[in-house]
Amino acid sequence: MALTVFNSPINDFWHDQNLKLLANPFFNEEKGDMYSNTWFFLNNQDSITPLDFTWFDLPAFKLESIATYCKDGHEYSLSSKAFAQLACLSQLTPTHSNKAIATYHMMRHLVAFLKESNTAILDLAVLESFWISFMGRSVAQHGFVNRISPPAYSAIERAPLVKIRNALKGLGVVGVIDSALTTKRIESSLDSVCQSLYSTTRAELKKGGSFNFLGLELGQYYVDHLNGVYQQDFLNASVYKTAFEGIIDKYDIASFDDYSKNRLFKVMLSSLFGGDDDTSFVNTKGINHNALRSEMGEALFNQYVQRFEAVTALKDQYIETLVIELGLSSRSDAMELIRVLMLQKYLGLKGHKTPHQVWQGYLLSLEKTFLDSALLNDLSVDDVYAKMQSLLNKARLNKAQFRVDIQNWAKKQQSLANTKMYKSLKAVIEMPFHAMTNLVVAWTGYRKSEFGFPLSAIQPKPNLDILDNAHVPFRFMLKWLVPKTGGSTKINREITSQCYQVAAQLHEVFKPLSHEPCLYPMSNNSKKEKIHHSGRYIESRIKASWQGFVQTYQPFNDVIALEEFMEKAPQQLTVSEQEKQTALSAQYTVGSARYKHLLTCAKEVKKDWLRLSHSSFNGPVAQKKFKASLVQYTTKGCVDNTAHQEIIDTYLSDEIRELLKSGSVDINDYKTVADIGSEILEGARYPSPHAFRHIWAESVLTRYQGDVGAVIRHQFAHLDGSFFMAYLRDKDARGLMTSAKQRYLNSIVDMLITEAEHIGETYLGGMARFVKKATSATKVRNESEERAHREAIKGRIIDIQVNPFATCIPRDGAERRAKCAQMGVLNPQDAKPEFCLNCAYALITEGNIKGIWQLIQPMVKEAFQEHAFGFLLEAHLPTLKSSWKRISELRNDRNAANVDKILTAINDAINAIENKIQEEAKLYG
Repeated sequence: MALTVFNSPINDFWHDQNLKLLANPFFNEEKGDMYSNTWFFLNNQDSITPLDFTWFDLPAFKLESIATYCKDGHEYSLSSKAFAQLACLSQLTPTHSNKAIATYHMMRHLVAFLKESNTAILDLAVLESFWISFMGRSVAQHGFVNRISPPAYSAIERAPLVKIRNALKGLGVVGVIDSALTTKRIESSLDSVCQSLYSTTRAELKKGGSFNFLGLELGQYYVDHLNGVYQQDFLNASVYKTAFEGIIDKYDIASFDDYSKNRLFKVMLSSLFGGDDDTSFVNTKGINHNALRSEMGEALFNQYVQRFEAVTALKDQYIETLVIELGLSSRSDAMELIRVLMLQKYLGLKGHKTPHQVWQGYLLSLEKTFLDSALLNDLSVDDVYAKMQSLLNKARLNKAQFRVDIQNWAKKQQSLANTKMYKSLKAVIEMPFHAMTNLVVAWTGYRKSEFGFPLSAIQPKPNLDILDNAHVPFRFMLKWLVPKTGGSTKINREITSQCYQVAAQLHEVFKPLSHEPCLYPMSNNSKKEKIHHSGRYIESRIKASWQGFVQTYQPFNDVIALEEFMEKAPQQLTVSEQEKQTALSAQYTVGSARYKHLLTCAKEVKKDWLRLSHSSFNGPVAQKKFKASLVQYTTKGCVDNTAHQEIIDTYLSDEIRELLKSGSVDINDYKTVADIGSEILEGARYPSPHAFRHIWAESVLTRYQGDVGAVIRHQFAHLDGSFFMAYLRDKDARGLMTSAKQRYLNSIVDMLITEAEHIGETYLGGMARFVKKATSATKVRNESEERAHREAIKGRIIDIQVNPFATCIPRDGAERRAKCAQMGVLNPQDAKPEFCLNCAYALITEGNIKGIWQLIQPMVKEAFQEHAFGFLLEAHLPTLKSSWKRISELRNDRNAANVDKILTAINDAINAIENKIQEEAKLYG
């Protein structure tokens, strides 16, 4: 063999690395060498794993001089592709190739992160941002995409950054990974991110578990369903629970033997559901069945009479109806004000202001901020209560109507129960209470361990904020335990009036002791538990309503039905189907982002329910049955249960199925069953406490935009920047919000591209025009090019800030164009309509109309003041004209009636100011 002669140290270096690679027993030298674009490795199962380094030639990964090779006083630049190859080779050992494979995936993410961040090196300054990215996103050929669930910990453990850096440094390669990073610092940063994103430690993540993301779209649909369950079912559920427990306590039925208890429960349930008790007995323990059935019916109606007003007056439907009757529908603060008044009357809310003072304070604020305030001047708080009473009287049921209503409700709940046994029925009938607990979790964004507080931990305090204390007279402060480094500390955190409402209602139903949790009843073994440990209770309640959501959420069923109608020819539809299609088409715009989100989510969750319903997610009984099928599979190679067979065939890998058939797997081993369960549920989306934290964070960012997250977002309507700064002051929450920003920005770009034809109508501002221009200039021919286009747009965005009147989305490279910029530096804290409504970085949607109008109403009122000076009001003109322009552009058939009133008022205000200026010019020159 001829001697190879090299003319430079770098060529000699690559030759040595090539020999090292070829000498590895796992490398397939028949398919290439060090200089090949793809390396092929054999693994222990005799399959081949390719490592495709052409990824690093793609725009999202390509960097020409990312590292340096130093030799004999010479320095040679290395590209991202060369660095990745050397990193993988450094982790290749004679005994296995799995570390090299893990390093390849780690390098793809690291290089893409550095390029996206415009950063030359991974150091302490960007380490936490890198882990947030790695845990929340995965890489595609054209950049980052959101993960459904985080990577397995082995993806981190098998690609140790410090060891990679040290190994490369030994070869003379420096760069990419900063020399100041230590294993301790890296693990500490990862631990911080794990606590932020998943409410768990790095060590707990290492053990494995479920940390999936629902995402804002699916998450807000689930919260919408939970709120619907609460609004519709809480009254009947509380009536049933209170009446049922009252009878049990009266006759001390809890002390009876199980046989007698169950017989009496059947009698009591027959009063709830109608019909007879299916028993041939007349008496049990001296209690006559007919008398008990009759007494139960009376108890149900008595509880309804006692509870009807207090529950119904606090329903969103009735509060909103009253707001409309008062003529306050255009104000975003009216719902909050009416809710506080109802809390004072019906739940006994105490504070530094009486209902009269609350109402008078609101009327005073309207004089300066509401055009039609004169219509309310003669209205007292007693009149407000009388109007609500009138609404309640119309909805009240008599005894016969109530009996029919609660029996229909009970039968509907019974249809969701697995059996007709008392325990199963009890579980579904109490579903509204679980939904209410879930809502508090969604509205607060706390960790699952932080919900064990008693009602006494919530105290109303005076609202000292001048801007919103008229409509939010009380700030509800929850002083409760928050995990800290040295243990737990009680701190004050603000919650909203509706959080207090739900907590107070649950407290009244569960009747806990003064120190016990108000959001859920303690279990029988509570003495063995710490009262403030809420994790286990929250875990079970978070997922309790998921089956009902998957099967009964009306928008899901609507869009699926609409799609089925659209796929048929018109002549194939019956008259009733044609009518339903017309109604649904008017409700859901086919092809819109909302329609696509709903349809995608509906199909996904309904498909995933098959495997969820037969896993531990659906309880120990379902898990036990599936385990029995696994045992059968190990002996017969197939199972009798067709659903279980489908799950095994669809969601278990060939490797696992072969291992099961071989009989070498111990099905009784807990870890084995858990691993099989994890593989089956991989990629499925379902609720978890940490997923709710992410929904909360993304809702903070979208609280003024459209319908997405509306049920959660309205909680933040009056909370100003100081609330969020206090929340984000915690390092843990900052990481949570950073991750949410990444996801929200992706969703904004996807939405604007999907609905590009509506830009200029539904979506306004410089950001919308930028996306439309970029989309029209890019000729997308396939899915790959479409992803590249989306990632190119996302790569330009550097931050996001939400305001009631617009969302600020600045892009890299043109900061000077921002209206708030000073000397080329963005100042988003200076946001105001005068700047943002005409800014190149603004995104304005129909959801911002109310925010714009709320802000400029005081300017409009000042313009109509008879003795106001025109030269003092002239500064309002730019804002008023910009507002008129944007609101008129967002006018459509649905909002025309209200928008026309707003436009007329703004136009009259502009004319009034200009007339004053002209008159003063004539007088004073």
